[in-house]
Amino acid sequence: MLSPQTNPYRQVRDLSGFWDFQLDPANQGLRKGWPRGFAGGRVIGVPASWNDQFEDTRDYLGAAWYQTRFAPPAEREGRRVF
Repeated sequence: MLSPQTNPYRQVRDLSGFWDFQLDPANQGLRKGWPRGFAGGRVIGVPASWNDQFEDTRDYLGAAWYQTRFAPPAEREGRRVF
Protein backbone atom coordinates (compact mmCIF):
# COMPACT_ATOMS: atom_id res chain seq x y z
CA MET A 1 0.00 0.00 0.00
CA LEU A 2 1.30 3.45 -0.88
CA SER A 3 1.38 6.07 1.83
CA PRO A 4 1.89 9.83 1.54
CA GLN A 5 5.51 10.79 2.12
CA THR A 6 6.71 13.94 3.83
CA ASN A 7 9.57 15.74 2.09
CA PRO A 8 10.74 19.35 1.64
CA TYR A 9 7.92 19.94 -0.87
CA ARG A 10 5.12 18.03 0.83
CA GLN A 11 3.99 17.94 4.42
CA VAL A 12 1.39 15.35 5.39
CA ARG A 13 -1.29 16.35 7.89
CA ASP A 14 -3.51 13.71 9.49
CA LEU A 15 -7.10 14.96 9.55
CA SER A 16 -8.50 11.93 11.37
CA GLY A 17 -10.91 12.76 14.12
CA PHE A 18 -14.48 13.92 14.53
CA TRP A 19 -16.07 15.75 11.60
CA ASP A 20 -19.53 17.13 10.83
CA PHE A 21 -21.58 14.85 8.59
CA GLN A 22 -24.78 15.38 6.62
CA LEU A 23 -26.69 13.02 4.34
CA ASP A 24 -27.93 14.48 1.06
CA PRO A 25 -30.61 12.07 -0.23
CA ALA A 26 -32.22 14.75 -2.44
CA ASN A 27 -28.81 15.76 -3.89
CA GLN A 28 -29.35 19.42 -2.94
CA GLY A 29 -26.04 20.14 -1.20
CA LEU A 30 -24.48 21.99 -4.14
CA ARG A 31 -27.59 24.12 -4.68
CA LYS A 32 -27.75 24.91 -0.96
CA GLY A 33 -24.11 26.02 -0.87
CA TRP A 34 -22.79 23.17 1.28
CA PRO A 35 -19.29 23.36 -0.27
CA ARG A 36 -18.96 26.58 1.79
CA GLY A 37 -20.23 24.77 4.89
CA PHE A 38 -23.47 23.45 6.31
CA ALA A 39 -25.27 23.63 9.62
CA GLY A 40 -27.16 20.92 11.46
CA GLY A 41 -24.87 18.01 10.70
CA ARG A 42 -24.01 15.30 13.16
CA VAL A 43 -20.63 14.25 14.47
CA ILE A 44 -18.94 11.30 12.77
CA GLY A 45 -15.57 9.65 13.28
CA VAL A 46 -13.21 9.87 10.29
CA PRO A 47 -11.91 7.65 8.85
CA ALA A 48 -14.76 5.18 9.16
CA SER A 49 -17.92 4.18 7.34
CA TRP A 50 -21.20 5.93 8.11
CA ASN A 51 -22.82 2.53 7.59
CA ASP A 52 -21.10 1.30 10.76
CA GLN A 53 -21.53 4.42 12.89
CA PHE A 54 -25.24 5.19 12.59
CA GLU A 55 -28.08 2.73 12.65
CA ASP A 56 -30.26 4.86 10.34
CA THR A 57 -27.54 5.08 7.65
CA ARG A 58 -26.63 1.40 7.56
CA ASP A 59 -28.16 0.86 4.09
CA TYR A 60 -27.87 4.42 2.74
CA LEU A 61 -26.04 4.60 -0.60
CA GLY A 62 -26.59 8.24 -1.68
CA ALA A 63 -24.60 11.45 -1.45
CA ALA A 64 -23.21 12.70 1.85
CA TRP A 65 -21.12 15.66 2.98
CA TYR A 66 -18.32 15.96 5.50
CA GLN A 67 -16.77 19.12 6.93
CA THR A 68 -14.11 19.97 9.46
CA ARG A 69 -11.86 22.89 10.35
CA PHE A 70 -8.11 22.89 10.66
CA ALA A 71 -5.27 25.38 10.65
CA PRO A 72 -2.59 24.87 8.01
CA PRO A 73 1.03 24.96 9.15
CA ALA A 74 2.39 28.50 9.55
CA GLU A 75 4.92 27.96 6.76
CA ARG A 76 1.97 27.38 4.36
CA GLU A 77 0.23 30.65 5.24
CA GLY A 78 -0.96 32.38 2.07
CA ARG A 79 -0.18 29.35 -0.14
CA ARG A 80 -2.49 26.80 -1.71
CA VAL A 81 -3.10 23.73 0.42
CA PHE A 82 -4.49 20.49 -0.99
